[in-house]
Order: sequence, then structure tokens, then C-alpha cells
Amino acid sequence: MANSTVKLLTNQAEVPLLYCQVTRATLENKDASPRMPYTFYGDRINADFGQPQLIFCEDMLPSEKGMFSVSKVQEIPALSPAVTVFDQALVLRDSDENNNVFVPAAGVNYVLSANTATWSSVNPFAASRFLVTQAFVGGRTFICYEKERIIEYDAGTNTFATISLTFPVGMTITDVRGISGASNYLLLFTDTIIYWCAPLNVLEFADINQGAGNQIPIDLKGKITCVRPIAGGFIIYTVKNAVGARFTNNAAAPFSFKEIANAGGSASGEVSSGDAEGTFHYLWGTAGLQKISLEGAQSIFPAVTDFLTGRKIERWNSTTKEVELTSGVDFVVKLAFITGRYLTISYGAGITTYEFILVYDTILERWGKIRADHVDVFTYPYVTSTATYTYDELIGNYDSQTVDYVSYDQSRLITVQPKKGFAILTAGGQIDIVNFDYAQSEDVGVAIYGHIAQRHDKQITVTDIWIDGMKATPTPVISLLCSDTGNRRADVVTPDLEDDSVEGYGHYSCRHTTTNFDVAIEASVVLSSLLVQVIKHGYR
Repeated sequence: MANSTVKLLTNQAEVPLLYCQVTRATLENKDASPRMPYTFYGDRINADFGQPQLIFCEDMLPSEKGMFSVSKVQEIPALSPAVTVFDQALVLRDSDENNNVFVPAAGVNYVLSANTATWSSVNPFAASRFLVTQAFVGGRTFICYEKERIIEYDAGTNTFATISLTFPVGMTITDVRGISGASNYLLLFTDTIIYWCAPLNVLEFADINQGAGNQIPIDLKGKITCVRPIAGGFIIYTVKNAVGARFTNNAAAPFSFKEIANAGGSASGEVSSGDAEGTFHYLWGTAGLQKISLEGAQSIFPAVTDFLTGRKIERWNSTTKEVELTSGVDFVVKLAFITGRYLTISYGAGITTYEFILVYDTILERWGKIRADHVDVFTYPYVTSTATYTYDELIGNYDSQTVDYVSYDQSRLITVQPKKGFAILTAGGQIDIVNFDYAQSEDVGVAIYGHIAQRHDKQITVTDIWIDGMKATPTPVISLLCSDTGNRRADVVTPDLEDDSVEGYGHYSCRHTTTNFDVAIEASVVLSSLLVQVIKHGYR
């Protein structure tokens, strides 16, 4: 028997989404997979070379060389007295660039003041329907309650005003299911018709001489569920397909409509993400997870589609050191694209709330996961502030300046740093911001690496574990989850801490023999290297 030190993979692109279905990673690999040609697998993601790697995580996101734990810092406290009616977060933006968070809450109309950071119910009413849509056009944000009213927020008076539109003959607000905005046009939609406003009057929908108009796109295959802007036009989503609308720059016919090939349908606007500046949307629909543009649709991440339809949800139990499985539950799913980088997929077994967020880093092209009970994920609209110049920042000396400090300050704006606006809204109105700071140590993340075996027919003894990137506080908890039967974990072993004298370094030791094992790390960590030393056994 000989000692062997094994480096576990910390930055793999493919992460298993279900711990209960993870295959064993054999160090002495005698399986057939390494000898099979790529054509045998069909697609590269089907290849499995048995590399020891991450197989489960919570509150962990990818970094360049590994994974790091994230904390959730409270930005806005929950409403008091307590409520549970918050549902979605929309941003109210005006021509003066006032940005306030708005939550419909079935007509309660909560507005978060950018100046006081407090919630208030503004001009509430009892809404009978729950589809609420938003449009930003001509420096104005409009909110539409399905078939009831369209309102606009005045930041100066903290009031909502009901907007009166000029409809075509025979049409009323009770026909309007929702709104959107594209190419500076305000759009209305019914089950089958798209209306656009006059170019110079966003409230005019009747006068064709001013450029207002409407159309039933011939390619619609079902009722319209939402309309979302995209660079160059907008996309109409129905229950069965999607139709692209390109901006033509022709006032007489401002949009041309064409079905987006291979695009699935969607049940609501909650399952698509995108904005007017982007060239594509993400969609969770009848064809699974897709990337949608005006040019076409591409199915992506089949493993995620299979997971979201697989009706199994897993949670880490820090007391028993087990990944607990609940089967036979239907997921609710919601998509968002955050801070220009992260695709977030909220999912859970509830009806209106979500428990987890799958996070795809579109730059590193890797996955992470956050555990948080929530109702929405959105980009928090921090107030753009001014800042004072210092002497060192001035060009030349003080006497050579041609303007005073006030003028300098008026010309200098401090914007939000990248990755600072990842916000999570709870049903009670609390807003947490995900802290991407590598120095944070408020919360711990959970990362499990395994199922590590020597061979399927041999046992293995674990002697040492070396971890780089752990913080001293909170106190890290390292566990070996061992199995003699395959996937089912039978024993939990706590290794002894041998050395943590160097910051970010931890050396743990034990001597435990098993068929295969996992290394479970509960810590505030920026994990870059994970080594285990094992003793290989002969046949038994």
C-alpha cells in the first residue's frame, strides 16, 4: 500500500445539479470512458472521466481558479409590521434619472424611496388581476395592471397618477393585458394584437395619421403572455412560440414581424429575461432553457432543463452533515439577468416563493448556487452620487484652475462598481445585496467534493486534507462523508486540525478507511486548491 496525494478539481465548467445522481470519481481509473472516441458520447458534456470535483454547493459562486463563498448583506429591512405580500421588483425611472424600486403587491403599490430607503404604500387599490407589466418610454415609466389601469409615478410628490390613453374605436383598458416599450414606442398587447403609439405622442393609439397602429402578427401560435424589448425591436412571447418584431425606421410600418425559429412558448413574463440594450433573452419555456434573439433560438444547458423538470430538490443539513432530498415536487421558476454578467434561475417547491438561485457566470462560463428564500432577484438601482475632488486629482496646481470646486463636483459622478447590485427581495420586503467581496466573512458557504474512490472494487484510506483559501472566522467545519455502498453516505468523520498557522491555509488529518468519500467544507472561503492524501488498498 502506498500513499498518494490527489489534487481535486476546483474550477470545472460542468457541475452536477443533483448530488444523489453523482457518479464515483475513481483515482485508479479502469473504466472504458478514457478510451472512447468523442463521437461515442454524442456531445462533449456527456463525457465522464471520473475526475474528483465539486458535486454540491450552497452560497458559493465561481472565481477564476476555484469557488468562493458569498454573503447576503441587508440593504433594506423588512416592512414593519410584518407582511408577506411582496411579489416582484420593478424600477421606476424618470427623465431626471430618479430610480425607485416598486413592488405591485396586488395593488398595494409599495415604493422604496431612493432618499429615505423606506417602503411606503402609494395610492393603493384592490387589484383583481395579478399580471403587472412595465415600460420605459420617452423618459417615463408606465406600470400596467392587467385590464384595469395604467399608472405613472411622480417622484416629486410621491404619488401615482392613472394615465388616460386614446384607444382605437371599440377598445378600452379592459382589453389591455400588458405593456412594453421598444425603439421609443409604447406598446400595448391583448391576447392576439400588438398596438403601438404615435411616435410623437406616447398616449395616442387611435390616430393612424400620427403614426399609431396595430397588428395581429400572422406567426402567433397562441395567446400572448408577454412582450420584451431587445436591441433592434422586441420579442412577443406566446404560450406556444415566440415572434420577433424588428424596428424598420419607417413611421408607416415601424415593425416587421417574423416567427423566431425553434423558440418555445412561455407561460408568463417571469420566465424570460432581457432588456432593450441586450441582443438576446434567456427563456425558460416549453422547449426548456433557451437563448433567444431576433435571429433565432438556441437550446442551452440541457442538464439545467432536466434538473428543473426532474422534481427533485436538495438541501444541505449542517447539523446532520447530509444532503437531504425531497422528491415529487413541482418547481416554480423565474429568470433574471443581473449586473450585465449573471444569469439567475430562481427555483423552489413553493407556489409564489423561491428557495434557491442557480447562478451562471457568463464570463467564466461556470455555475454557482445561492440558498435564500425570496420572491425576486433584480439589479438594485443605487443612487448615482457626486464626489469631491482632492488636490492630487487636479491637473496642475491650485492657482492654475479655471473653475471652482463646485463646478468640478457638478461634473463628476460616482457610479456603482461592477457586481454591486445583485439584489434579492423577500416576501416581507427585505432587500439583501449579494456580497462578492473576497474579504467578506459574514456567512459560510458549503462545498462538497467527491465521490472519491480508488477503484470500484477496492477500498481507500484518507489520511490528510490540505485546503487553501479558508478564512479563520467563522470557524471552518471540515467533514468526511463516507460510504461503503455507493452514493448513500453512512459515516461522518471529523478530521483533526493539524495546522492553520498561515492565513488562508488549513491542514487536517484523520485515518479512515472506506469505499468512497466526500470532502465537505463549511467555511468562508476563496477556494483555490484542495489536496487529499490517501492510501490505496489491494483487493479484498
